[in-house]
Amino acid sequence: MAVYTTLQPNQFIELCAVLELKPTGAPGPVPEGIENSTFFFTASRDGKIGEYVLTLVESADQRQIDYAIALTQQLARAGLPVPAPLTDRAGTAAHTVSDKPALVFNKAPGQHCQPALPGHCAAIGEFLARAHRAGKGLASSMANTRGLPWARNMEATIKSHLSHQDRELLSLALSDWQALVKRAPPLPSGAIHGDLFVDNALFVGPKLSAVIDYYNACTDWWLLDVAITVNDWCVDDDGNVDQGNFTALTRAYQQIRAFTPEEHLHWQSVLCVASTRFWLSRLAARQDDTAAIPLLKLKSPNPYRQRLVKHRQAVPALPA
Repeated sequence: MAVYTTLQPNQFIELCAVLELKPTGAPGPVPEGIENSTFFFTASRDGKIGEYVLTLVESADQRQIDYAIALTQQLARAGLPVPAPLTDRAGTAAHTVSDKPALVFNKAPGQHCQPALPGHCAAIGEFLARAHRAGKGLASSMANTRGLPWARNMEATIKSHLSHQDRELLSLALSDWQALVKRAPPLPSGAIHGDLFVDNALFVGPKLSAVIDYYNACTDWWLLDVAITVNDWCVDDDGNVDQGNFTALTRAYQQIRAFTPEEHLHWQSVLCVASTRFWLSRLAARQDDTAAIPLLKLKSPNPYRQRLVKHRQAVPALPA
């Protein structure tokens, strides 16, 4: 969450009218976050006062947004704590404000957990497994725009800015990624969140209240979603695994959906893919002169480099 696009008062009023919302005051910009422009506001709908979140999507294309909307609606219908965007009477969720897709959500209660403890990780592991199962019925699919072809393009773009050591590490990581894709292992796949970091989950006490920001959702290996989540919830910035968090998350997942023999076999490779993907995206963001994100808001690539280095050496086993 952040603000890159200015929201004009008349645009806000018009959007609220379409969604049959009566705001009680001006929207407040939310400074935290990186990718999108976000505002909190209070309004009445059907005679009830509530708190809402307005998001102006800065970078995702329309297909990604449509997929995110469909997936959040599917998960919400399944009873999972996923806010789905409000729709107008025609059933339309995405509207346009300042030439940007605009989505409005009920504001979920809760806070980010800092630090993440085993209880939080167990809740996230259970959620992730249930979300993977619930997403199986989704009619649409969405290719992962941060897959191997993207990674190869990014390598070509940034390698001249890397040290010799980092160029070698990235080359090895991408060769391993390519070998994994070429083997085409029969890993279970479906809708994934793709970015389930600690700052995309809210808790009220120990209870998970919401999982948000599905703008990186796509169709890919479920194991990749687990790896992305483990990397943020269970691994520190030096690449060291918190065994308590890891055990809590993966066992809670396993109790809902058992890991397959193929997932056990390829776990280390997929965890390295997840590390490479975020190391590379953070490296690329620092070289993108056209990006709207201020340099001070960019996350350091080094923690994901460290994760990659450590995971190439050894990883904790998934629960049997």
